[in-house]
Amino acid sequence: MSESESASQSVSESTSESVSTSESVSASQSVSTTESVSSSESLSTSVSESSSNSSSISESEKPQGEVIITYIRENDGKEIRVPRQDTPKSDYNTPYDTTENDELPKYIEFEGKKYERVPSGGYPVGKVDSEGHLESSDPIKGKVEKPLSKITYVYKEVKEEPSTPTGNVYVHYVDTDGKIIEGDKNVTYVYKLVKTPTPVEPTPEQPSKPTTSPKQLPNTGTADSVATSLMGAITGLASLATLSRRKKDEN
Repeated sequence: MSESESASQSVSESTSESVSTSESVSASQSVSTTESVSSSESLSTSVSESSSNSSSISESEKPQGEVIITYIRENDGKEIRVPRQDTPKSDYNTPYDTTENDELPKYIEFEGKKYERVPSGGYPVGKVDSEGHLESSDPIKGKVEKPLSKITYVYKEVKEEPSTPTGNVYVHYVDTDGKIIEGDKNVTYVYKLVKTPTPVEPTPEQPSKPTTSPKQLPNTGTADSVATSLMGAITGLASLATLSRRKKDEN
């Protein structure tokens, strides 16, 4: 082999080695870059999933509570109405009010009886305030602060008094045949107070005094009448005697 051919072969081999080395480096860099990108994407996905799970756990563990209302009888605590939910499950610090939307009725009908919300005072079930609210239960207004808030109102049976019977008086005016001759009329009877007179005791009669002369009659006018009659009789007799004497003289 000539020197020229030897030199050419040497250059060719050198070039081939250089190309091979370059390709190896390029492939190595490409693999390294790909692995780095893949690792970065995997880390990003892991971080994202971790953040999402953390948010989900935080929401599910947030404290919540509900508010219900019960209505009971004052003597034995029996419920006379189905419990009513004022506030469904809500986050703590959610405000509530159990006096709205017919949640605090004055009367309740139960088993054919009528019940009325009690005034403030002490009852067999406990002490009650002016709203008929059992003080041992939760406040009637406030904020959700526990899993279950229970507000209780107390009622008592209404005893109805029997009504006093009343009526009207009507007067009918009819003739002998029973025919009405005037319409019905309301009649009012009027009374006045009559004073009872005080009884007067009779005065006992005084005995009459004896007369001094038996011939003297009481001064009643009878003596004058008798005297007049006697005088008339005497005059008559005298007249008869005179007539009789005259007849004898004439004979």
